Amino acid sequence: MSDPGNEAKKLGELLVESGLIPADKLPEGLEYARANKLPLGRVLLTWHLLKKEDLESALHSQALIKVDQLPAAIAAKAIALSSRENISIDRALKRLGWQPDKFVQGEPHSLAIAREEVNTARAAFGPSHPETAMALLNYADTCAEEEHAEEAETAYKKTISIVEQCFGTQSPEMAAVLPKLAELYFTQDRFKESEQYFWRTYEIKQALLGDDAMEVAECLQSLAELYEVQSEYLQAERYYLASIGIKERILEADDPELLESLKKLVLVCKQREKRPEEKVTGEVIVDAGLLTREKIDEALELAKKYNIPIGRTLVSMRQLAEDDLQRVLHARMLMLDGALPASVVIRALKWASKQGTSVEQALRAMGWKKEDTAEQKQLERLLKSSEELVRLEKALTPDHTDVGIKCIELADLYAGANNCREAEILLGRALRIFRDNLSDSDMITANTLVNLSDILIRQGKLAEAETNLSEALSITESVLGKASNRTAEVLQQLGRLKLIATDYAGALECYRRSRDICEMNSSSADAGGLSNLHELEGDCLAQLRDHKGAIESYERALVLREKSMISSGNPQITGIENKIGLLYMSIGDAVSAIKHYERAVELTEKAVGAVHPSIAFALLNLADASVAMKDHEQASQHYRRAVIIIEQISGPVHEDTAKVLERYMQFLNDTGMTEEATRIDRRIREIRTGSGPRATVVQLRPVIRRDR
Repeated sequence: MSDPGNEAKKLGELLVESGLIPADKLPEGLEYARANKLPLGRVLLTWHLLKKEDLESALHSQALIKVDQLPAAIAAKAIALSSRENISIDRALKRLGWQPDKFVQGEPHSLAIAREEVNTARAAFGPSHPETAMALLNYADTCAEEEHAEEAETAYKKTISIVEQCFGTQSPEMAAVLPKLAELYFTQDRFKESEQYFWRTYEIKQALLGDDAMEVAECLQSLAELYEVQSEYLQAERYYLASIGIKERILEADDPELLESLKKLVLVCKQREKRPEEKVTGEVIVDAGLLTREKIDEALELAKKYNIPIGRTLVSMRQLAEDDLQRVLHARMLMLDGALPASVVIRALKWASKQGTSVEQALRAMGWKKEDTAEQKQLERLLKSSEELVRLEKALTPDHTDVGIKCIELADLYAGANNCREAEILLGRALRIFRDNLSDSDMITANTLVNLSDILIRQGKLAEAETNLSEALSITESVLGKASNRTAEVLQQLGRLKLIATDYAGALECYRRSRDICEMNSSSADAGGLSNLHELEGDCLAQLRDHKGAIESYERALVLREKSMISSGNPQITGIENKIGLLYMSIGDAVSAIKHYERAVELTEKAVGAVHPSIAFALLNLADASVAMKDHEQASQHYRRAVIIIEQISGPVHEDTAKVLERYMQFLNDTGMTEEATRIDRRIREIRTGSGPRATVVQLRPVIRRDR
């Protein structure tokens, strides 16, 4: 393809000719690149004038021009087409009819033969005959094998059109052709089109063969694999399960094909986000086929009557073996952990019970590998504690106080795993045991009420939590006295609850009572603890719009905190400085606000370095205060520095970066710098639509004030 007149093209010229960058931006970019000794492409990426994919297309085309393989005029058109259609540069060149010399020498012999067979069939039977369709289908398959994708697609579509005319849209013949086109689209990453044809295949085969056919199961598995490739793991899991459900009704439990499908399902489950599933013990037993629903209902009545767990009741009734109870509890824990969906765990439980092995061994046979992760270790601790609880119930009685204490230990582990529902059940059971065995004014009951209230707060059950905390406070005051340290701690818990419930006056009263007790008891009146209480009082007063009182409380907190052993760069100190600054801004004193914001930045830099979210937050506050003082140049510097810090922490295409950029854009619009604001707005849209460049941390261009 030698072309003596084909001159080498510079990158900038190619980009301008293809329309990817404005001509007037090129000189500015070249000047900046020379001054900073940077490649032009990197500069254009940094200025967000060019996408990374477009730069790669231009560089590829430039290389082909240099070796005299590609005419420059075609190169510019291909670059533009690649960008516009979001396709690779090679595909764009093919669309324009260009191929390198090595591919022009001829086509594969098999392809020529298949094409001739199509011509022969058309001549003998006509363009819409089944024989012609068969020849076209063979030609399409050959094109697909030889990676002539566009020709294959055209041939498959023509085949489908003939089959539709001859046999109808719901025929077995149609079901045989559709998945071939679906697979072709799949290999081209055209997933939406592939999905459409796989679905049509499934609907036809289901209508022809019914729900329990292997071909229907295979269609569902193809859909699952399609979703898996797109990282839509929950969808993939759903269709793998549907496919496996059919295969289980057709194949033996140890059939290799069924086991292979289970392994695919397990791999998908590893990829998706953890999704805990809650099933009570009775449900798990019924789903695994260990007992009937009637037996469970009978056991439930006895369990409620004697206030003992249903699993222990079933063992006592000799309806469930001790080993099976252990397996069921292990299975429940795996579901609650969210490592595997309930449907997979139930299958493992069935297998384990039948084979006399553990649930873990059954899962290993299904392709699940035990991983040495923090989550796995946490699960092991939960399992060990749960087994200890079962042994304790068996050795003592289910309502023994030692069982209640073990319930609290297990609840703590569940709370640490963020499984608040299970922790709530265990703490509720412990509370019932203590109330039945101990006096109403025992401190272990009060402490259990406090623990239970904390779990209820985490679930948003504020009314129940307040009832429990009020009872705990009453017991504590009765047993230890109204001026005890423990009473102060419970008051703080109650204050936190009221603050969450927006009962700011009630929270303020609790915190003040707690502070009075702490100040009275010199042993507990440490500067750090009192500082926290003053800060909490300030939070309540700020919410009650008592700005002066809030500032006074925060300043007392600052003095105490700086006297304590906490370093001057501690985030708790800088946090209070920011709060004071916000209050001064709310009463219109920007000068005082700036003083506190600047101190927050200084102390945070001293403690954690120049790149930290707290510094970005303080800089945004400083920028707002500078705007209030009409110091726009200073405000611009603060906004820009905040953006750079967030980019370095979260990355240039993160939502946090977009939010900070929004603050900056608003400032630019408000101060008349609309050109720069428009550029920032375009970048925000790119971040949120996912169309922005996948570049490293970028530098903001200098803002040039038009009124200077």
